[in-house]
Amino acid sequence: MRRVFIWLACLVCVLAAAGIGFWFAYLHDIPEIEVQFQPLRIADAEQQGEHDCFWMGPVSIETFNVAFPDSGALYWPTIFEASLGEGDYIELKGFYPRARYFSINTYTDGAVPYDNLTDQAILPDENSTNPFLTGRYRARQAYTIRLLPGAAQDTRPENTLYFGPAEDVDDVPLIFRVYVPESADDPTGGAGLPTATLVRANGERLVGESMCAAIGSAEVGTDARSVRLPVIAMPVYQAMFRYREVREQLLESPSGTWNIFWDPRLALMRTATPALAQLLTFAARIGLVAKTSGYYANIDNDYVSTYINERFGEVVVLEGRLPRTPARGVDAAFISEYDLRYWSLCTNEGLATTRYADCVYDSQVTIDHERNYTIVVSKAASRPDNATIECGVTWLDWGEHGDGAGHGELGILIIRNMLPSPDFTSAIQRVPRPGDEQSTMGPHLPEVQYASRADFERRGC
Repeated sequence: MRRVFIWLACLVCVLAAAGIGFWFAYLHDIPEIEVQFQPLRIADAEQQGEHDCFWMGPVSIETFNVAFPDSGALYWPTIFEASLGEGDYIELKGFYPRARYFSINTYTDGAVPYDNLTDQAILPDENSTNPFLTGRYRARQAYTIRLLPGAAQDTRPENTLYFGPAEDVDDVPLIFRVYVPESADDPTGGAGLPTATLVRANGERLVGESMCAAIGSAEVGTDARSVRLPVIAMPVYQAMFRYREVREQLLESPSGTWNIFWDPRLALMRTATPALAQLLTFAARIGLVAKTSGYYANIDNDYVSTYINERFGEVVVLEGRLPRTPARGVDAAFISEYDLRYWSLCTNEGLATTRYADCVYDSQVTIDHERNYTIVVSKAASRPDNATIECGVTWLDWGEHGDGAGHGELGILIIRNMLPSPDFTSAIQRVPRPGDEQSTMGPHLPEVQYASRADFERRGC
């Protein structure tokens, strides 16, 4: 028995020494990391006819380059200050858009997605039809949604969304999204914005300016029409990066590893310290870190990302297989004919700016008869002559500013998958835990390779 105690004591000492060594080697000088929320004044870019006193926007890559935007998406957030009274609710009446997709998401404190309704789940009004279910578009097909305060119920009425507990509701409680409207001239897909009505418990109905005044909506043209976006303050980001640089002195070869967005803390640690990120990844793999979301993410999307570094090659070559996606929203009704509702790839800066450099979504990617693609990422000056559609190659601009914080050689690639069909097992949504990205997604997760411009041009056309 005494020998057992001696062995246990030795084991404790070894573990303690290892923990102390790990702390001194990797953790003792980690900068304090805090996500800050900085205001983005939307009023400066709002266009006539595309917003009202309730809806702000639209926010798109043409108007604002922040929060890792997607070229296929447009967003209309709303802000109001007053809490809804007991029995009150907000009613939204709208028309189904002629677009690839639309949804409404609610958010709780810290930009965390709480609840959502997606186009196919929104039942039509009487004498109307839902084109995302019927496969046939007819103009002015109407729907009605109720937005209720409080926590979501296990059994909910149809066409109902919940804001979440009053004390947890975010400054931006609601975002209306439209992806790939079929008319370039109308971001709402020909449907206009849903009309909001405040319905009081006593049956009183307030619309327009009266409704907006009653709930304290951000007044048009004022600083109140601002969205607080999550960023890492530049000094903190620089400190994180200096720490990362020290740890990567021995890492002189590119990894090309894609990482699923599993938890905001894990995403931050991948920037600050790969060693601690590996520890958190292990914790996630054994179930100690649950999958969460944040930063105004779309519940219907999942993401993988990877860092790219120009010191390994001026050209990044991505080769993979493009999932099947519908050309139009009505095609989503034929679920057996597609894998995802939407796919995109974007080049981005870092967490201090959250800007994008370039994006391409599914229908913009050049593919062969087996849906295989080659995407080349480079700065404009390094674009290979054969990185063209005619040569079967899609080119994506790396951007001229690196991570936007002085590291011109860096960049981030982000792939989005939206609403996989039940039979598509290679979607990001099917990745069971961090580290299983490649084994789950197979050829639908592109291989990352580096080359010089001359090397890629030697491939020919």
